[in-house]
Amino acid sequence: QSCTRLCMVFVPIILLGHMKLIVIIVIIVVGVLAAFFFLRSRVAESGTLAELPQRLAKLKLQDNDPKAFFGFCTRDEDALYFVHEHEVFYLDYELTTPAKKGYADAFRKTAADLGFSVIDTSYYGQYPVLRVKAGDTETQAADVGLKFTHRLFGHDQQTVFEFLP
Repeated sequence: QSCTRLCMVFVPIILLGHMKLIVIIVIIVVGVLAAFFFLRSRVAESGTLAELPQRLAKLKLQDNDPKAFFGFCTRDEDALYFVHEHEVFYLDYELTTPAKKGYADAFRKTAADLGFSVIDTSYYGQYPVLRVKAGDTETQAADVGLKFTHRLFGHDQQTVFEFLP
């Protein structure tokens, strides 16, 4: 009888402990899956510049978001970024590393050769940026992006880029 009483007391405690363990495991699994899908949505996608107009159309929908942008690159030094502000696309080149600063004069020369004025600006007062107005339409902006990446870095429409974000 004492064994029966002990079992009646400890079995629910043991079962309750197992239930807590199961709940904890489920929470961990859900957390890991959520983190995986979140990070996957932030990972760069690969593609060619033929995809630029479609990506620019998506960016255009975020015109009111001052942090909305997307970039394309094959390595850090050749990363160019598009922003869309007040119904206009801009092409940006950040000068965040010595290697990128080495391309500043070439960016300015390319802009002048193509008939663009360079706007010196920054992201939140921290990162110097060279900017050109790339146009009002997705097609114009894509053409400007292709011209700059071709003249500055030798890329063409067949080059596979990483698109960020």
